[in-house]
Amino acid sequence: MRAALSRYCPGMRRILRYEMAIAEWIGLAFLLAIPYLIIGLVWAFTQSGPFLGSVLAWPLLLAYRFCGL
Repeated sequence: MRAALSRYCPGMRRILRYEMAIAEWIGLAFLLAIPYLIIGLVWAFTQSGPFLGSVLAWPLLLAYRFCGL
């Protein structure tokens, strides 16, 4: 496995070796969650339905509305 990883993806080994502290993981989670929650709030205020469900599941609601899933 190790040889295959270095042969096909030489940059992947460097990315997977990067170490992060717990505080950095928490900060990254917040940075990734903020846009998701903002888009969810906008979706919830412009659409009808349960508020919390709209904030959390806006990608599924968007796919259902426009793709007919």
